[in-house]
Amino acid sequence: MADRPREDDWWLASDGKWYPPNLGPGVEAARIQERQDSGTAIRPTLTTALSIALAVASAVLLVAAYSALQYASALQKFTGSLSDQEIESLASVELVWASWSAVALFLLVFTGVLVIVWTNTTSRSFDNRGPIGRRWRGGWTIGAWLIPLANLVIPKLMFNEIEKIAQVPYRGVPIGEEWRMRQRSQLGDLWWLLWIGGAIPSQLIQAVIGDPMGDAGRLAVVLNINSLTHALFAGAGISLAFLVRHIERASRA
Repeated sequence: MADRPREDDWWLASDGKWYPPNLGPGVEAARIQERQDSGTAIRPTLTTALSIALAVASAVLLVAAYSALQYASALQKFTGSLSDQEIESLASVELVWASWSAVALFLLVFTGVLVIVWTNTTSRSFDNRGPIGRRWRGGWTIGAWLIPLANLVIPKLMFNEIEKIAQVPYRGVPIGEEWRMRQRSQLGDLWWLLWIGGAIPSQLIQAVIGDPMGDAGRLAVVLNINSLTHALFAGAGISLAFLVRHIERASRA
């Protein structure tokens, strides 16, 4: 192994080192397996499960967003307080919206648990690499998602740390503070912006409009905003799926 090829037939491995031909690519695969066995890399099974869950949840969110738009469109023919007869005429479209919204909520909770498991497992495995100066680790991998307002900021900071550490090739010695010099990806920024874009309006609308039930105009506004936030959350889910796969691949390099 060397930093530069010593002969023309030496080959470059994914760890950035050059190897002689007698040490073929099988050696590289063994090194990857060794890192996984020592708990310093993310096992792809968990990442795959999370990616699939995020994709399914995002697809359901988009369907729920469309059903909210359909419900809001049906309300446009009414004004003011809804009569019992008008409410009854909207029952079918309301049922479709409520059903998809319930499925989306269930999947969001399920996927959220998987995200917490993934971040906690990843953070603990990266501790074995010996990074110095970490801040968002340990209990923060759980509490960051549960603390109001803080869950709009800390998860992003936590993912920044995880992504930077994953980019540092691990060669069996502590990586120290080398991870601080790495750059976060635009993919991580996109995920966070979409997450914030969906979370803030969904919280503000309740405070500004209050209970919209019974009033066609206010309910239509809530449904339109609901549709927008669902679409943004769907985009955040897809972006996060790509982000965790990017981090998992980088951890095995």
